[in-house]
Amino acid sequence: MRQIEVAFTGSRKGLSIRQKFSTNMILDCFFHNYDEITFYHGDCVGSDADFHDNILSLCFLYNNYMNINEKRIKVVLFPALTAEENRAHCVNDKRVFRFLTVVEKNPKKPLDRNKDIIFIPKFLIACPNKSETLRSGTWATVRKARELGKSVIVFEF
Repeated sequence: MRQIEVAFTGSRKGLSIRQKFSTNMILDCFFHNYDEITFYHGDCVGSDADFHDNILSLCFLYNNYMNINEKRIKVVLFPALTAEENRAHCVNDKRVFRFLTVVEKNPKKPLDRNKDIIFIPKFLIACPNKSETLRSGTWATVRKARELGKSVIVFEF
């Protein structure tokens, strides 16, 4: 069984059209080439919610139009200890697919949970809303992933 684990980080401003298209294309490659995929994201409004929607859209496509005999998709949510209005609550999404599992971890401080998101997977997709800067959780996550030797793909805004 072919497996991959993929982390995601992005801004609260949401994905640009280019980032939505790019993440959807790479997600489709994962869906097409792997039997078991685990995604990790921070469950925030904006990019995390957009990325989660892309995952669910592909689940719908594969569930209804393609032969997915042994496909297993898991999404692990790492919410931050921040204001409630910043949470996307992806675990509460009512769209259900027999091969999809969504798991929610205990909330942590944003920078701590960002480290947890990238600890296990070897691959990170990043969708920042600006050029690299020091005061950005997205870019801090990218830097940490690179420091840990993870493969990182950045889709510019």
